[in-house]
Amino acid sequence: MFNKHAFLIIAHNKFDQLQLLLDLLDDKRNDIYVHIDKKVRCFPHLYTKFAGLNILKNRIDVRWGDVSQIETEILLFETALRNGDYNCFHLISGVDLPIKSNDYIHNFINLHPNIEFVGFSPTTSKSLEKYVLKYHILTKHYKNNNLITKLIISSLRILTESIINLFYKHRINIELKKGPNWVSITQDFCKYIVERKNNIIKYYQHTRCCDEIFLQTLLWNSPFKKNIYNKENEFEGCMRLIDWNRGWPYIWGQDMEYDKKLILSSNCFFARKFDIDKYPEIISYIKNKENHNE
Repeated sequence: MFNKHAFLIIAHNKFDQLQLLLDLLDDKRNDIYVHIDKKVRCFPHLYTKFAGLNILKNRIDVRWGDVSQIETEILLFETALRNGDYNCFHLISGVDLPIKSNDYIHNFINLHPNIEFVGFSPTTSKSLEKYVLKYHILTKHYKNNNLITKLIISSLRILTESIINLFYKHRINIELKKGPNWVSITQDFCKYIVERKNNIIKYYQHTRCCDEIFLQTLLWNSPFKKNIYNKENEFEGCMRLIDWNRGWPYIWGQDMEYDKKLILSSNCFFARKFDIDKYPEIISYIKNKENHNE
């Protein structure tokens, strides 16, 4: 068993909040790896006192729904693996925060060796085929904010894809699975992913929104399936407190007292997501809670 944890962060904005995240993870038992979106031009100054900090120089232009999301996750896994041995690899976003202390997280992982904390939604394999088995184009432009450009791209995409998919056959003989892309996994499974990097990128190159499919599908159809922590509850499975009932997802702090109760009673390692500009009070609560090692 290795003593250190790797925290892999995907960030693109709110760098004051990102620094607070680093502060909460700043422990000599942790190494932190940060990928900042290539579109970011004004590079933030980030620092730690005790944890190792690696700001990735190889940056990817990350686009929602595109294979670039998968590429970024694998890049972080690969970079951390190359730099050392870790007891656990935690993939989080720059707007997540830990709601448990470093001691709690390390102790929990030590009590659950060789376990994969990956969430699985109740979605059926058949319902996921439209994302994986069809040929998708212009996936980098799904979130284009210009209305005219969006309409042109959408029309072109629908027309072109309808023609291509008359002839395109992307077959699969495994069960497709879906869940949150934020996970905490073992070194062995992390290696298993990275060893298959080229095949994964090639297979999902022309798929849509598969950052929430590729890792779950790989794990479910691998020898590591027996090590899944919780197959029934997707958020307990990945140890992330995420509220999709009140938002897409809900931003913590809008109902301060209720949110504090939920966070305090949760067994999860992390919660997402937070916004320091809109709801700073809940972030101060998290910071004070962690400073008291709760």
